[in-house]
This record gives sequence, structure tokens and C-alpha cells, in this order.
Amino acid sequence: MLARLNKIALRLGPLRGFAWLSFTICLGVFVYSVVDPNSNDQLAQPAMLFGIWSVLLLSFLYGFRAVPEPVLKPWWRRWMRQAHRGGYWLLALLTTVATIGLVMLCLRLLLYANRN
Repeated sequence: MLARLNKIALRLGPLRGFAWLSFTICLGVFVYSVVDPNSNDQLAQPAMLFGIWSVLLLSFLYGFRAVPEPVLKPWWRRWMRQAHRGGYWLLALLTTVATIGLVMLCLRLLLYANRN
């Protein structure tokens, strides 16, 4: 599973520039819509959500870029590598939880927007 996440992160590597650009634009739009009293507040929520999606994409791309391969011998290296890979498993779990939470938030905001 970690090898598959590594392949996906390497394949999506060229999207890093797009993710940084979209995060920067979303941050600027969000700050402008919050700070300026004459601005339209309807842009704050989409900018915040798209910015969070960009940060999640960046964390996935940078986090799973270099997953260590398992080692079979000697036992202390195998144990250390398993501990290191355990951190990547934890990162995969946290990324999955964050993605599910963000999808639920987006769906809730879409349903709320359609109700009004």
C-alpha cells in the first residue's frame, strides 16, 4: 500500500506548482475578503475550502515522495525500517481521515448553500 501511495505521489509530482499557486491565490482571496469591509463575503468559503484542498494535496505529494523500502537483514535494520515505515502508515491514516473530513465538510456546505 505504501508503495502504491509512493507511485501515486511521484506520478502527481508535476501538480506541486499548481497546488502552490492555487494555495497562494486562495489565501490572497480569503485574506482580501476577510480584511476588506467592502468585499463580497461569498468568496471566503470557497477560497478557504479550495485552499485546504491545495494544502492536503501538497501534504500528500511531499509526504509520500520518498517512502523507504523494507529491509530483510539484519534484524536491527529491519526493526528500524519498520518503525520508520510505521510513521508513513500513520501519515496515510491521517491523510485519509483529513480527506474524509474535508469531503464531508464540502458536502455539508453544498447542501447548506442549496437550501438557502
